[in-house]
Order: sequence, then structure tokens, then C-alpha cells
Amino acid sequence: MTIIFPYRDGHVQLDNVTCHRNLLDSKWFEKHQSEFNLLPWPVWSPDSDPIEHVWGKVERSLLSIPTVVIIDQHSTATVSPTC
Repeated sequence: MTIIFPYRDGHVQLDNVTCHRNLLDSKWFEKHQSEFNLLPWPVWSPDSDPIEHVWGKVERSLLSIPTVVIIDQHSTATVSPTC
């Protein structure tokens, strides 16, 4: 890490997923912890994955659609975005 961050001012952000918590990585980070600042991050944080903001808007948009009831002489159906 000192080659990439010679002034030891680098930051590493981990989101606590399994691949970041394996024994090999954990030992490496422990050995080199003085070479950078480790920024812990929650798993599946919307801040670390911008597409999550888009999916949140899509979900809110779909949930705002009122339930539609279709009735004709042969069938009855209820359509809802939460099904």
C-alpha cells in the first residue's frame, strides 16, 4: 500500500460482505493497518451502490399506483403492484 499511498493517507472502504471478511484479507488488513485508513461500511448500503437509489424510486412509484379491478362478464381479477 505504501507504493500506492506513499504518505500513508489512503482510504479503503469495505462493505462487510463475506469476501471482505475472509481470513486471508483480514490478516492482510491487520498487518497493513498503519498504511491507510479503513472505512467500515454496512452491507448493502445505498450510499455505496448508487443504483439502489434508482430501485427505491421505482419501488415507490409502483406502490403509488392504485389497485385496478377488472370486471367483465367472464372473469374478475385484482391487479396490484404488491403481488
